[in-house]
Amino acid sequence: MQHQSREFQLDELVKLVITGRMALPEFQRPFVWDPNQVLELLDSVSNGWPIGTFLVLRGPQPFEVKQIQDGPLVSRSSVDYYLLDGQQRVTALFHALTDTGDFVYYLDLEEEDELGRPSIKWARRGAYSRKQGIPWTIKIQEVTNREAFAKLTSELPSARAAAIRELALSRLGYLAHKKYAIPSIMMMEDIELEALTRIFETLNRTGIRLDAFDLMVALLYPHGFNLRDAWESAQAEFRIIRDYDVAGLEILKVIATWQRDEDRRLLNRPPSRRVLGVRQRDILNISPELVKSSWSRAIAAYVMALRFLSDQGVADGDSIPSDAMTLTIANLLDAGHPREEVARWYWRSICRQSYAQGANTQVVADLDRFEAVSSTSIDRQGLFEALNVGLLDFARRNRILRIGLRGLLVISSALDPITGDRLMGPIREVSLPALLEGRIQTAGDARTADLMYVTERSLAELRRRKDLSQASVWLNSKALNSQGLTLLSPEDSAGRGVRQRVGVVAGLMEARI
Repeated sequence: MQHQSREFQLDELVKLVITGRMALPEFQRPFVWDPNQVLELLDSVSNGWPIGTFLVLRGPQPFEVKQIQDGPLVSRSSVDYYLLDGQQRVTALFHALTDTGDFVYYLDLEEEDELGRPSIKWARRGAYSRKQGIPWTIKIQEVTNREAFAKLTSELPSARAAAIRELALSRLGYLAHKKYAIPSIMMMEDIELEALTRIFETLNRTGIRLDAFDLMVALLYPHGFNLRDAWESAQAEFRIIRDYDVAGLEILKVIATWQRDEDRRLLNRPPSRRVLGVRQRDILNISPELVKSSWSRAIAAYVMALRFLSDQGVADGDSIPSDAMTLTIANLLDAGHPREEVARWYWRSICRQSYAQGANTQVVADLDRFEAVSSTSIDRQGLFEALNVGLLDFARRNRILRIGLRGLLVISSALDPITGDRLMGPIREVSLPALLEGRIQTAGDARTADLMYVTERSLAELRRRKDLSQASVWLNSKALNSQGLTLLSPEDSAGRGVRQRVGVVAGLMEARI
């Protein structure tokens, strides 16, 4: 069994952090909660309310580790528990119960909350002060630690000190008595990294995004390579990486294809460690040495791919038909294939929408057979039949074709029907028949052949217009014709107008394939 249930008591959690037995994988993001979020957590624990479940991984693990913020330094050899989900809550509790961190959390005995109880408050550490005499403010740590409380009240009559302690204990409830148990899911130390990645993908739906890149950051750290620093340097050096909002995982996928080639050629690694493609498990099987030696080459290859896409009219990350296609392009250009051949492959793939499903498998297939396919004649009839089917179908089922047409129209000098100017920059699409009916419909259930392509700025202007019902009057007919569109009545939308659009798009594609 790869996991089991377990509960952590508050005092146990604090001891685990202090002794370095509970820590964070190096890939975890920093503590980000503000003091008010911490107060809400402290109030929930005080009342015995649930605060969710932790996800913990048993050690030892091959990850580099880091301490809970403001906790003692840790080493991998001492860590029994890696905190995968729950960092914010554990750090907040640790700060309050040990009086560490940038803020002081305390009870104000002079100020009551809405229920007539002493208020739990916070102050910046440098700004916290206490009146002389009776301690009307008491730190959370002083309530939960008998020695600290005794020192605080040492000059008070014993009866007065006991009354204050009883009031504080009553207000803090489960938090003060440390009888609060937090349920956890404990992943066993022998769990496969691929399974961990899947778990992170599930957590991503509601939390911080974690993927194989984050795991590789931790796995590579002991090998003297700081992957996160290397990625941030690449982002700083190449603006195009920032402009297209590339994820660092894509660079590792490029390296995975090279690891796959090496594994197939040398057969010098166990079958379970061989890279077969570009899935998460394959990424985790890349050798650290290859990542270190080929990182710069992979960055250069991906930058070449982005510049190639820019030449195909792709203006931003949202206009990339498929990240997997970008990966294939990076490999082909790195291998020295002529750009003209790669461009023909690109537009043929747009027509076929071959990356619409099974994209990772398609990368491997295209890389393996590129030379054979590029040197043979293509089935033009089959290619244009696929194009025709995609144009006549709903746009939501034909994303690759819909997005690919943005670039095709840009490099074909098509015009924007709103302004009459050339299409440039980020491009978006709206349904022409819907617009002629006085409403804005962006893709979705619109037919691909009915889509009118406009700049992002024109779409914003379109949303502000009050005279959509007069669109047939103010739309630029020359610009529409440049996209293969025409102002026909909705009743004719299945006839001449669609045939014209299909014909124009097919003609533009013909010049590219």
